[in-house]
Amino acid sequence: MGVDDIALSIAIGGVDYTGMVRVGSLNVLDELNGPATAAFDLADRQSSATPAIGRPIIIKHGEYTLFAGQVDKFSKVRVKGTTMHDWHVQCVDFSCILGRRTYTGTIPAGTTLRSAVATILSAALAGEGFTMAGVDTGPKLPKLQFQRLPVSDCFNEISRLTRYKWWVNDAKDIQFKDRSAEAAPWALTSLEQLTSYTYQRERSQYRNVQRILGTKVTANKATTVQWTADGKRRTFYLQQAKVVSGTAYDEIASASLLTVPGEDGLPMTELIGTPGTPTNEWEYSVGGNYISQVPDETTKPAGAVITLTYIGRIRIEGVYPSIDKWGTDAEIQERKSYEGGTGIYEAVEVDESIDNAGTAREKAKAIRDLHGHIPTILEFDTFRSGLRAGQMLTVQLPNYPMERDQFLIDSVQMQDTAALDEVFKLRYTVRCVASEVPKWQGYFAALLRAREAPKEEAWDEYQSAVYSPQDVLRVSDHLFIGRRAYSDADVEKGALVAPGTRSFPGNTVLGAGTDSAAKLIELFFDITWPPSTIGFCEVS
Repeated sequence: MGVDDIALSIAIGGVDYTGMVRVGSLNVLDELNGPATAAFDLADRQSSATPAIGRPIIIKHGEYTLFAGQVDKFSKVRVKGTTMHDWHVQCVDFSCILGRRTYTGTIPAGTTLRSAVATILSAALAGEGFTMAGVDTGPKLPKLQFQRLPVSDCFNEISRLTRYKWWVNDAKDIQFKDRSAEAAPWALTSLEQLTSYTYQRERSQYRNVQRILGTKVTANKATTVQWTADGKRRTFYLQQAKVVSGTAYDEIASASLLTVPGEDGLPMTELIGTPGTPTNEWEYSVGGNYISQVPDETTKPAGAVITLTYIGRIRIEGVYPSIDKWGTDAEIQERKSYEGGTGIYEAVEVDESIDNAGTAREKAKAIRDLHGHIPTILEFDTFRSGLRAGQMLTVQLPNYPMERDQFLIDSVQMQDTAALDEVFKLRYTVRCVASEVPKWQGYFAALLRAREAPKEEAWDEYQSAVYSPQDVLRVSDHLFIGRRAYSDADVEKGALVAPGTRSFPGNTVLGAGTDSAAKLIELFFDITWPPSTIGFCEVS
């Protein structure tokens, strides 16, 4: 059977509507971490169609489920002079339910992704029929706080921080997987597989410095500052004050005492409060960074020392990389070499749920890791089925060499292009982005480059070299690792002892369970004699 001959089926509420679907009308859009949508027309010759709002719908192309969700909207028009009706049906996938249920709560720091999803599911989606058998344990999360946020937005935030993808399958089972966990059913190795192909790079989401602004925190101890009047100023800013005691802050939460010199030269208290108090001689605003005299007060003479005791407030902030690293950061320096100037692309996000600088920095790093490279984007059309958003597509085009060969599919549009006298003919328009995870050759090469430089002392001065990476590694082809160690009795002769080898077939995932990348590295590098080698061999 050819690609174009694969059977298409559409069922609404368990009833087969395939025969009513107008040829050339089907359009499905599947986007990563977003609701998939579908639309099509029905030619209802017997006036028997009943696609009620909310009814479940399943669209399949051969063995592949193209869409699973609910009827979201429809219009029905009677064909003039007949009893027939034309329908236009629009659908949205089951994740639409997650968009209309909200969650409020705190996910403590150190909670695994799976536990966080379970907490949200039990609190916000009970009774909706969702399960979570497809949710991986995942990494541990920083502290997260959600306030009446749609569940889909909660999942999107977790996805962005962990780079795990999520979707809901046709059985309403929530899936949360590592982005490298699901390979596409076929690889792109020739332009003959496609009808169009576009290669592009763009920087709309790029940043190499990420700042996260958290909540505002009020100090638990007072700060005292002073200004010296010049006979003209009536407004005095915190940034211009001299700190007498305590910590300098950017904002005033409350002011407790203000003194100025009296006629006898001794400190004299003057009233300070928020605007609107008739007895005020000075005013400040909560969250403001200055104090000022009220209009009918006499300007303080030059030399008068104004002393303020206040409780400060500061906004939590995290930045990655830290400012002292900007001069050596590889991404910043690469942009500088291309563009001149500083090379800095700075982005700021506000997250009021963050109440400590460590969490803010963790989030800043996660977002910088996600957007801190200018991506390679491929867009192509094909009539070959099986691709969907969230899959990892291997791209190995002979005339298009690329730094990475793994591309994450972030959207697939499926459109019926058949003419009226043809059967269904689906064209897949695919957009995929180069994975930020390098190929396994680059992964191990980076480990070797990071290895401590060899010492110049005698051989017995060398120490064991142990690597314990936390990353998950997918073997794209076939990986062979060999270890050699030199005999202590015949070092000068280069005698080999205790050789170690290990082979991993293609598609092996290292970093999960007992066969982790950390154990792998320990196996081949935790040896007394450091002159060891690691070899790679792709087996065709």
